[in-house]
Amino acid sequence: MDRCPAGDASRRDDLHLLGLLSRCLPAQRRAAHRSPAAQPAGGGSAGELRRRPGRARLAEGERPRTHLGGIARHRDGLATRSLRRVPAACAARALRARALRRPRLARGTRSPYGPAVAASSFDVIVIGAGAAGLAAAAELVAAGRSVLLLEARDRVGGRVWTRREPDLPAPIELGAEFIHGHAPITRALLARSGSSSIDCSDLHLSLQQGELRPRDGFFVHILQAMQGSELLAREDMSFDDFLDRLPLSAEERQFARRMAEGFDAADTARASARALRTEWTGDILGDTPQSRPRDGYERLLAALAAGLPRERLQLRSPVQSVRWSKGSVQVAGECLGAPFEAHGARAIVTLPLGVLQQTSPTLGAVRFTPELEAKQAALQRLASGPVVKVLLRFASCFWEDVHGGRYREVSFLHLPDAEVPTFWTQAPAHVPLLVAWAGGARARHLASKATPADIVRAATASLQPLFGKGLEVARQLEGHHYHDWQQDPYAYGAYSYVTVGGDDARETLARPLDATLHFAGEATDTAGEAGTVEGALRSGIRAAREVLAAAPA
Repeated sequence: MDRCPAGDASRRDDLHLLGLLSRCLPAQRRAAHRSPAAQPAGGGSAGELRRRPGRARLAEGERPRTHLGGIARHRDGLATRSLRRVPAACAARALRARALRRPRLARGTRSPYGPAVAASSFDVIVIGAGAAGLAAAAELVAAGRSVLLLEARDRVGGRVWTRREPDLPAPIELGAEFIHGHAPITRALLARSGSSSIDCSDLHLSLQQGELRPRDGFFVHILQAMQGSELLAREDMSFDDFLDRLPLSAEERQFARRMAEGFDAADTARASARALRTEWTGDILGDTPQSRPRDGYERLLAALAAGLPRERLQLRSPVQSVRWSKGSVQVAGECLGAPFEAHGARAIVTLPLGVLQQTSPTLGAVRFTPELEAKQAALQRLASGPVVKVLLRFASCFWEDVHGGRYREVSFLHLPDAEVPTFWTQAPAHVPLLVAWAGGARARHLASKATPADIVRAATASLQPLFGKGLEVARQLEGHHYHDWQQDPYAYGAYSYVTVGGDDARETLARPLDATLHFAGEATDTAGEAGTVEGALRSGIRAAREVLAAAPA
């Protein structure tokens, strides 16, 4: 499955998917709106799906760890939050953000501020205002359907979460950050929202035998061995077993395992070799340069949200139960502690895979009546991988000035044996920000540390050997940003991967039930874009079109 269908006809179809969406982006609001929310993934964060033994459950109402380091530097190089003046432009942006965060109560819900509003029904209820939910709602509204969009958080975006620092000329992306492959829907929506993409530097340096070397061509032999093998013709196997049977060196096997952990957030003992081979030989790792939205993802998602009727987007409204029968859906939950109910003819469920796999009374879990029996096999063959992502803010781009400027244009640093194995810069932009990243087993280990400060220490310690004794990395640190997606009750992981035997798991999860319950989200993408914002957007449009086909106006 290629991540972008090939051929000019397919490209035209991709752009046609945007036809209705484009009408949901009013020109004035496109320029004015910026959401605090604008991932998993890729974004689209492998391992076990439920809570790890020994990790405390979140109490009712408790939030997962989101750590925002400030600029006050301490002796140990760590930082705490500090106050500073905010320019007028930033203050205005904050007011707009606050407006988008304000809970909106739709008709058919009970307001915590007064008597219940008169009951009303909707054509479609969309559960979750991440990329998939926003895209689905925008498509349906443009087609003239009455829609209620429910979101548990106080922001839109889901696993895409853009933050800002007033004097930092780059967005802080706590979740999804990159655009993978051609991603025609993402790029077209960016253009319609007044933004664009910027290609990353293509310089990858990997620590091999104690020396940083360019990674050019290192991956080619691995892909050739994977593509040329007949081992998967009869049956699937774990990626570990597959690698052990391929004619690869020990170094190449280690690299491939690290790639699966870091790029796919996968547990290589569970991950499907067939699925990884298909993905790695598709568009996502093709010749298209990796890029990121110039202004962050917030602009794209804010533009989608701005096209929705204001009263039909209800934030801070976690759904707790869904009762459904053919042609009827009843959703119940809480808004600011007060119960609400909403009724619709159909629903689009865009809950992350990790949430769908939870059962009551786990915080964030949704109870379906009747249960989703047709989805259980698929849910057991998919996994929500863990990721640790820490954004490190420094006093300067100090790495550009050492070793004769060797790291000035570097994009990625790969340190296979380090506790935190991957770092990237904002190149070609020169911004004093390094992103520390780990996926799979190492992410689980890092996330188990006592505090975010411990994770930051591990990140700076992993980076230190590159600079020797003449420069102490921790003392250059001014602050950090971190969010624990594994403990987030509305995510329970970063993004999905397929386990052994799950060839048709995504297709099964995406399939509608009785033309009443429809499913979207990156885990349901069947076009090779799972784990990405593009996959989430595409799945939302696909689910909306299924609704429109099942119930024409």
